[in-house]
Amino acid sequence: MSSMLAHTGVDALDELRSYFRDSERPSHARAVVANALRLLRDLGSAEIAANALSSDDPELVVASLRLIDSVGSSKQSAKVRPLLNHPEFFVRAEAATVIGHIGTSQDVEAIVGMTDGDSPWVTIRTTQALLDLGERSILERLAASSGLAAKGAREVLQQARAQ
Repeated sequence: MSSMLAHTGVDALDELRSYFRDSERPSHARAVVANALRLLRDLGSAEIAANALSSDDPELVVASLRLIDSVGSSKQSAKVRPLLNHPEFFVRAEAATVIGHIGTSQDVEAIVGMTDGDSPWVTIRTTQALLDLGERSILERLAASSGLAAKGAREVLQQARAQ
């Protein structure tokens, strides 16, 4: 990857985008390219990443979500939202993080519904997403309750106060 960038210079972004866009390429290689585009902070790849979210490969989906989180905007949120219900917990967790950064108030109900799920990782990511969406009052209500959501909300609120 680095030799390609050194050899082709600025044109490398076009080649990387083209490779990432090509659904005939191996998904694990496309995930590597997505990570490279994320590190390069390539704004032009956000829509390509949104289209890659329909992949059956969770590794490519997560890499695409991370790329959107880095360079995307609310324009991609409609394609991220369905992943809040993905069967893989790590995809749901990453989708919650992204929605926390690019989502809107219309996402709050879906995020709250995920806070007391089957995965502590999803819970911590969803409670952080609520904070990122400016929903401190919901977090305080959750923190006063019991269960996994309460623990996650208390942890996120404590970290927010320490900053």
